[in-house]
Amino acid sequence: MSKFEKTKYPGVTYLNTKNKGKTFYVAYRDYNNKSKRKKVDATSAKEANNLLSEILENKKKWDGHKVDTDKYQNSLTFDNLFRLYHLSHTDIKASLKDDYSRYKNYLRDDFGNYPVVSIKPIIVEGIRKDMLRAGKSNGLVRQVLALLRVIINFGINRDILPSNYTNPVSKVKFPSPAESRGCYLSVEEANLLLTHLKTSANKELYDLTLSLLSTGARFSEIAELKYSDIDFDGETLSLITKKRKDSGRRREVYLSPNLAAVIKKRKKYNEYVFSYIGKNGKVRLHNSMPRLWNMEVEKVFPGNMNLDAHNKLIVHSLRTTHVSWVASNQDGTADAFLIKDILGHTSIATSQRYVKIINKEKIEKVKRTLPKLS
Repeated sequence: MSKFEKTKYPGVTYLNTKNKGKTFYVAYRDYNNKSKRKKVDATSAKEANNLLSEILENKKKWDGHKVDTDKYQNSLTFDNLFRLYHLSHTDIKASLKDDYSRYKNYLRDDFGNYPVVSIKPIIVEGIRKDMLRAGKSNGLVRQVLALLRVIINFGINRDILPSNYTNPVSKVKFPSPAESRGCYLSVEEANLLLTHLKTSANKELYDLTLSLLSTGARFSEIAELKYSDIDFDGETLSLITKKRKDSGRRREVYLSPNLAAVIKKRKKYNEYVFSYIGKNGKVRLHNSMPRLWNMEVEKVFPGNMNLDAHNKLIVHSLRTTHVSWVASNQDGTADAFLIKDILGHTSIATSQRYVKIINKEKIEKVKRTLPKLS
């Protein structure tokens, strides 16, 4: 194992590896006076020392603001606390993008200019109720509350907030994990949607929709599907889970003749099946379903946009639709273990939510078809 080598600059060391050469690190005490060693983007010891000087200079400015610690801690706004949180977590860019989106959409207007120590449980409870009244899903409300809790804990744990300040989110009850969205399509409705998407200005919509309906995959799994993941002869796709806690786990799913034909007809730009040419002329991958999809769905199912979160047809509904078809083609009931394998869940509890929703819909269909007996 490589050892840190000293340089002529105090606090600057480096690791020497065969593949990467010298990787420079700087050592200093952070804002909380804790020893820290940080890798820096430098090609020489001198350059690393210059970066260390910048870090120490910023620390001096911080220390100058801490003359009246109590005044600073009690007047710190939530927006400033979020900025500090954001700067200290730049190593997890994917998560930060989601955090910033939730902060901007659901927390900034209510808490941005508010002193953090003035945020009370009753205020947080108000945010929770407002989001639920607005039709936001239980899952989204839980994510927003969790983000609020994490940011405030960050401030408390790093002595940015008073040590006697209790996180107000800890006294607010989170909504229960929501059942999976109940909207899914019949075979007739799915064919209606696919037929319409064939005429769309964006030809990607048909290919992506057919792929999701045919496999039950998450959008990210289809967006990053590679040609090397396809076995045309064996009629299988190898999907790689992109969710953080399950990242890298593979599962095999059936490759239908229709989907195989679509994939073979696509123009090959690189190793990814669903890569496309963006407006700037560069090859890109889809981060999400193109926005036009919602407008096309509205044309096929008028009023869909105005439905509540549980009944609205969204991209995730295509995943639910797939598993409902598989369950229907078995013995008429949904099997949690079968669903777990198809959808790539790690927990059987997650699959149980789909079972509950599918079986509930089947009961409703029976109720509608049974005659009224006297």
